[in-house]
Amino acid sequence: MDKLSLYEFLSFFLPGITVIYIMYQVMPAGYGFLKPSTDLLDGLMISIIALATGLLVHSISFLWLKYKWYKWLVYPSVNCIVAKDKETIKINYRKLKENEEHKNDTAEEIFDKAYWYLEYHGKIDTAKMFQSMYFFLRNMVTLCLLMIPVLSLSLIFFYSFNTILFIVILFLSLFAISTIANFYRRKMVGRIFGNYVIALKT
Repeated sequence: MDKLSLYEFLSFFLPGITVIYIMYQVMPAGYGFLKPSTDLLDGLMISIIALATGLLVHSISFLWLKYKWYKWLVYPSVNCIVAKDKETIKINYRKLKENEEHKNDTAEEIFDKAYWYLEYHGKIDTAKMFQSMYFFLRNMVTLCLLMIPVLSLSLIFFYSFNTILFIVILFLSLFAISTIANFYRRKMVGRIFGNYVIALKT
């Protein structure tokens, strides 16, 4: 990642801004230090904090990938995606399995090789559009999982209707965003396989 892209903006900055917005809404005025301001320096500080917070959430997302419950929620394996698909993804997978180089590979291994092949040859842009959305949505699921217990504990120290409201919204959002994230992951896998099939023919 050598330049600021849609990937970094969606994955890091927006989740960070979401954290700041929620904390500003639920914290009493006396505790708040992140306040909207037209001052350039304050705006820059909020942007830096948002980016740092977003990067932290993104890192936690990767750390949680080792847990089965998290994978079930937001990270279906390529093998599972291929097995459940009834059309294009499975067709392209079978075409790739006919290739001598991939006849002994699992779907996951073919995906990894396809990804790096397409990236090396500069043919991965369309797949990265789906990847950008997927990473953003996955980070938002992680954010929901982090914020629910944090906001619940905050009720011990100060009661706030906004806090309860945001806990309910986060609970409802968690499964909705998870479903959409899984959709984009399937689209990403499908696009990678499809582009790889075309690339190998040319």
